[in-house]
Amino acid sequence: MASGKDSEWNLILPQVHMVVAKVAYAKGRKLVSEKFVRHLRSGIEQVKDPEDLKILASYLEAFMGFYKSYNNK
Repeated sequence: MASGKDSEWNLILPQVHMVVAKVAYAKGRKLVSEKFVRHLRSGIEQVKDPEDLKILASYLEAFMGFYKSYNNK
């Protein structure tokens, strides 16, 4: 029998993987590059449990912070 936390995770994980589709859509609209899509997909494919998601979220937070800091647009 699945515990409550396992059941919640089973609802969350597909939403995490949906981000790849949303980023691919953004690429189609020329809002992000193919390199960004590959980078994000690589990270998301490694998410297997809540701890992995926590690590990825922290990484992406730092990545976007530095990106905004160094992007001159």
